Order: sequence, then C-alpha cells, then structure tokens
Amino acid sequence: MDELKAKLDEYGIDSTRVIGKTPQTFSGDRGREIHMWMDEHPEVTKFVIFDDNYICHPYQPNHVDTGPNFVKSHWNIGLTLTLAVEAVKILGGKDKSDSLYLE
Repeated sequence: MDELKAKLDEYGIDSTRVIGKTPQTFSGDRGREIHMWMDEHPEVTKFVIFDDNYICHPYQPNHVDTGPNFVKSHWNIGLTLTLAVEAVKILGGKDKSDSLYLE
C-alpha cells in the first residue's frame, strides 16, 4: 500500500482516496474477495475494478464481458483512455475525452 500511495503521489494523484485492499484468500475467486471487502465497507457506494483476469461473479458475468463495476484491461497494454472513460462513466462522470488533445 505504501508503494502504491507513493507512486500515486508522484503522479499528482490524491493517494488519500486509497482506503484499503481486498483480502487474499488464494481461492482464485477475486469476485468473492472483492465482495468480502465491500461487505466490510458499506460506506463505499461507487467503485471500479480494473483487472486483466477473470474475477468471477458478481462483478464479471463471464470470461469475456465486463460487469457493472468492472473494466477489463489487458496485461500488455495497461490502462488506456477508452478504459479510463469506461471507469469515469461507472463512477457517474461524463465522457469528456473528445475535448482532450492527444498526440
């Protein structure tokens, strides 16, 4: 967590918004681990899960689709503008990517 927060701060991102991490049950069921964490944090009402793997129900219905709080990334590409826009929409924001100047 300290390394993550330091990296976020390095890029000018408010690291105080990181409030925890999911437990590692080593069951291979990331959906269950996320659900356990969410049960312990009812104050969290909006969230996005980024992962490049299948995370199981209830957050990803099958191996291909995204879910209502899930954005599937790719291990060799990482976070793209398209995926970031998906996340913003999940969090209730508006897609303003058309106003960005991208080289």
